[in-house]
Amino acid sequence: MQNLLPDSIKIQVLARTSAMKTTNLIRLRTFIVASSVVTFFAGFPLEVLSAAPADDWSRIPSRDFSIADAPTVDESRAEIPELLRLQGLRTQEECELSEHQRHPSFDVLFETSEVVTPDEVNAVSPLFSRAVDFGLRVANYFKSRYRRVRPYNFDSAVEPCVTPPSGAKSYPSSHATMAAVGACLLAEVYPDRAAKIRAEGVKLGKLRARVGVHFPSDVKAGQDLAQDICERLLREPTFQLELEAVRN
Repeated sequence: MQNLLPDSIKIQVLARTSAMKTTNLIRLRTFIVASSVVTFFAGFPLEVLSAAPADDWSRIPSRDFSIADAPTVDESRAEIPELLRLQGLRTQEECELSEHQRHPSFDVLFETSEVVTPDEVNAVSPLFSRAVDFGLRVANYFKSRYRRVRPYNFDSAVEPCVTPPSGAKSYPSSHATMAAVGACLLAEVYPDRAAKIRAEGVKLGKLRARVGVHFPSDVKAGQDLAQDICERLLREPTFQLELEAVRN
């Protein structure tokens, strides 16, 4: 039938066919390139793909850090006597403080500090709040990996005196991580009280075991993780710049 078409029509048909082939080829190439880009970045966590500058300390991937594997069932059982001992020693004041710190932040953890004043806390809060939240993000990364049950779900003899957190998210203690990160950084700014500030951070972490919502090993893992986080932040050039601005 094409032989019956005038030459001018044949030329138009061939031109349109060629144009369609070219368009489809471009679309195919675009799809391949786009798919490759998506595949490449699929391995990166959303935290790395945020709008923050490439060298921003807050973009450090959680997987850059490591902690010891969560204790076994037998090891967890061995911690119950210590939890029951702490349960018998805790005070109503400790329970009330821990309930107040149910949703932790830098300000919430250190607003009642006996070592640093409210003005001193406020002075560093803009930066240290972000750093402590960074510690929370890293701790939650490991909570999701290990999914350790809470001590009161492991043994009913453990009775929390605060609102019990939900879910299998006991290891590590994010409260302990956040408190220790905050204390480590505060000690850098107020070195004259460094030892007392660090001790307060440790105390806040241990409080989580005393009130019955964490195993002691959860607290230790959180504090060990916090030390690694603090040391990493203090090595980061972008964090050093912000910290220097706080000191001045």
